Amino acid sequence: MAGYVAPGIRALESLSDFIDRPAAVVAGDFNANVIWGKRSGKGRRFADILKLTEDKGLASAWHHANRESHGSETRAPIFHMWSEAKPYHVDYAFVSSDLLPSVASVSLGAYADWVAPRISDHVPMSVHLISPLLTITQRDLISGDG
Repeated sequence: MAGYVAPGIRALESLSDFIDRPAAVVAGDFNANVIWGKRSGKGRRFADILKLTEDKGLASAWHHANRESHGSETRAPIFHMWSEAKPYHVDYAFVSSDLLPSVASVSLGAYADWVAPRISDHVPMSVHLISPLLTITQRDLISGDG
């Protein structure tokens, strides 16, 4: 999957003006992770994308919220060849450092709901952000506590 890394790097570089603004989110199917391509050369490893996102002040919402390391994920958003036995983490929502404290949770859809019925080999990823600009009352209403 090293073939997906170089286009990912080019895309992130072309989005620099957007990424450098406050409250940036870059999300999608990167078709790569740190497990694949360890032997690939510079610019062809997912670690190179992670270095670029870090340099740009972005972090993976999933890894932040779930306190997991890249390559050691406990859940995955894709099931290669529709197989529950072949889960991989290739979908990411990178958020800017100013948004990171607002990441309340990140969840993934269930294999049984999405992959088993052949809707997609990916399950949806939902990033729940709580804005520090909301009042306590608004937060309570959104969370159902009010």
